[in-house]
Amino acid sequence: MVTSIVKQSSFLAGILITNPIHVRDGQSLEEFQEAMASSAYSNWEATLKTNVQAVYFTVVAFITLLGKAAEKGEGRGSVILTGSVGGLHQDKNVENLSYQSSKAYAML
Repeated sequence: MVTSIVKQSSFLAGILITNPIHVRDGQSLEEFQEAMASSAYSNWEATLKTNVQAVYFTVVAFITLLGKAAEKGEGRGSVILTGSVGGLHQDKNVENLSYQSSKAYAML
């Protein structure tokens, strides 16, 4: 897809990409640790690939076209990165932790 866009475009005006842990009340630290340990590595890997790495490498792929647009001025060549409220929401559900962490990346 990137190759096709680069071939068909002389510049790219912008890209719009749409990217805390709490112990539950009454939960012991041991129960909390067990819940955290139950999060599958593969879930983290897939989530971070989609919500962090894909965003980064999409921007990298279009830097040249974004730079050409920036030369035209007026705010062109911008990267607008949005994330869901999952990056700010302090959900007590450990199962959402990889998603929340990946969305917090967009807030940096």
